[in-house]
Amino acid sequence: MVAPGAQVDRVEQPSPHRPMNLETKVTFPEDATHTEQVFFFGSRGVALSDLTVHFEAESQLASWHEVVAKLNVDILKDGRTSRAAFFALPERLEKFRPFLTAMVTWDEDAPSRATWDFRWSRAQDDSPPESIVRSSRAVGGFPNIFDRLGALWPVSSPVEARVSARYFVFGADWRFTLAPAGMRSVVAGEQVFKVRPSRWTVVPPSGCVSEISQALSPHSEKDFEFGGQGTYTFQWTPRFLNEVDGAIWDGLRTFLKARRPKKRR
Repeated sequence: MVAPGAQVDRVEQPSPHRPMNLETKVTFPEDATHTEQVFFFGSRGVALSDLTVHFEAESQLASWHEVVAKLNVDILKDGRTSRAAFFALPERLEKFRPFLTAMVTWDEDAPSRATWDFRWSRAQDDSPPESIVRSSRAVGGFPNIFDRLGALWPVSSPVEARVSARYFVFGADWRFTLAPAGMRSVVAGEQVFKVRPSRWTVVPPSGCVSEISQALSPHSEKDFEFGGQGTYTFQWTPRFLNEVDGAIWDGLRTFLKARRPKKRR
């Protein structure tokens, strides 16, 4: 993780970006905290849009077929490859609308080694498809599925994962400190939006973040989406998404500066 006031040694960015300030410093707000109810990093003016974690894990105890079968999930076979997927919704969908998708794949010739993909995102509406509702009920919902999986988890060693996250940032509270790319137009039906997407490679990484991206919201001149991806090693626990979320956010915070609230007259 990146400590408050961390210094970025070098950031590689494609032209035509102009050079940035390499000594961006940020003070972490006191209201930045993880919640236990949902996997969400709460901070003033920031909302987590989606979070993905991809890793391979070697089981030291049971085969992955045994573990997944106990989750009440259907296992599909395609030749020598087995896979399973499930969805998990929270009890109170109207609050944050978090939506978990998980997929696991393993080879029958190597049943102790599996590839896991977890994605946390926001539900499109408060009435998800019935198939997703049934899947969620079968596994116990969100985040209870992680307590169930944690009781069965057969891996004691840390795992190295490819991680990524996107945040919606309110421009009234935060300012992006790097030089954005040039503006371009995006046509959607009869409307034309002006967006400014940018991507940077961070060398050395800012905590676990080795690549960042930023794009203005098509609905606002100040708000923007801010994302990061990289590699992170962690010990799996039922709250691992909280940890990954915090690690990515720590790496991204280096490139944001809090705006001072305007004084009321």
